[in-house]
Amino acid sequence: MKRLLFGVVALFSLAACTSTSNSLQNQSQITEYSGGQIQGDATSLYWYTERLSTPVSASDYVTSGDYGWYQSEYIWNGQKLHSVLREGEKLDANNRLATYSVEVRFSDAGEAVYQKYQVGRKVIPLTQPQIEQYKSEAQSLVEFTTKQAGNQYELIQGYWDGSKFVTCNGNTFERLSFNQTLPSFVISRLSEFDSYMAFVGKLKLKTVEVDDLLLIQNESYDCIARPQLAD
Repeated sequence: MKRLLFGVVALFSLAACTSTSNSLQNQSQITEYSGGQIQGDATSLYWYTERLSTPVSASDYVTSGDYGWYQSEYIWNGQKLHSVLREGEKLDANNRLATYSVEVRFSDAGEAVYQKYQVGRKVIPLTQPQIEQYKSEAQSLVEFTTKQAGNQYELIQGYWDGSKFVTCNGNTFERLSFNQTLPSFVISRLSEFDSYMAFVGKLKLKTVEVDDLLLIQNESYDCIARPQLAD
């Protein structure tokens, strides 16, 4: 009986070790990227996940000031874009902000087999150019974020109190270094007020290198989490 019990325990331990090993291997195959950019009135924050150079998922958070904002999630099946989900606010015909949401699912052939575009309570059919635009935005996000990662840049968020920068996950840095010329009002704000910041840059030993400042807000502004809209 003891030998049988020992055998069962040994098999269970072996299975547990194998499961843990497989889990660690799967994790090591996953690469996470992040980045962002400013284009005209739009400021975009990006997140992207791939496994063995194959897209898995991506997200963006885009704000356009008084014109609205949105957040999206893109999901792939192998090399094929499987679905796009988006929600946010945009100006309606009366120049007022209205909530809207988008869901598009694609076949392996790239055809939109399901679509739903809702503005307020009204459901509106998507046009083919709009659907193609979502595809293009997903591809551009992947290309742009991996390019920034190739330069060792990433999306960084945190809070500056005039003497130190604390990232959203709690790491503290003593100095900010900027690779761009900042407007005078930004310099004044950084010297006089505690501020939330989001930028593309690098984390070094004691210094944060800022390559492209994306957002600066007051200290009560919450860090922006990666959008996850899929069930």
